[in-house]
Amino acid sequence: MWPASIAVRDADAGRAAVRDLKSRGADFVKVYSLLPRDAYFAIAEESKEVGIPFEGTCPTWSRMPEASDAGQRSLEHLLGMIREIADPAALAEKRKAIDPTLARFGKRNAVIDAMLATQSPEREKALFAKLVANKTWICPTLIVWNRHIWFDPRIRRARAAFRMCRPTSANGGIPRRTST
Repeated sequence: MWPASIAVRDADAGRAAVRDLKSRGADFVKVYSLLPRDAYFAIAEESKEVGIPFEGTCPTWSRMPEASDAGQRSLEHLLGMIREIADPAALAEKRKAIDPTLARFGKRNAVIDAMLATQSPEREKALFAKLVANKTWICPTLIVWNRHIWFDPRIRRARAAFRMCRPTSANGGIPRRTST
């Protein structure tokens, strides 16, 4: 958790945190991926009730469409997007071929490769239609991927994520040199 974060473990604490942030003049409530399900939905409901948007990362137990349907205004860091637009049956087959003896990060990269190799244009269209209909923004924070999670440049194969980014965004915010 960040220094100014409010730890929320249940629905009552979630509602209280929303009211507290609203009373202190916050512009929005930021949710993180490890919130318990009951706390997350309490924050969603309370945010609507008091008129303050909520945004942040998609909960690890959830899927992006569910978070969007709950009223989450933005989904950050693209967490879950690659998984969301992978074809489940094709992904299951690819995952069977992953070497179980791989170390943690090797296995993670193999799973990411499997997700990237099984992207479904139909699932991609459905996800983006849902996000547009609900007016849910994607805040990719691509530098997070580059510095903290994905050291593998193969991640750029994630068509759905990077196709919508300006060239500088897909390059970690560093402008590309266009002349000598």
